[in-house]
Amino acid sequence: MRASNQIQNNPWIEALRQLITDIQSIAEGESRQVFTDMDQNFKNHRVRIRYSVKELIPENCNQKKLFNGGSKR
Repeated sequence: MRASNQIQNNPWIEALRQLITDIQSIAEGESRQVFTDMDQNFKNHRVRIRYSVKELIPENCNQKKLFNGGSKR
């Protein structure tokens, strides 16, 4: 039961569900409004996914090293 709640609240899953709905609408001929809606939805999901990723990173983690693949610049 807990795993299903995590899946339902996962922003990646929400974005994929919305993308599937948008593709179905495009196939039905509603392309102009759908593309406008898709753009807005992806802007919203990008922000939510970014914050979700930040929640997964421990506070004491060296983020610069993590995101640069550990390379020294």
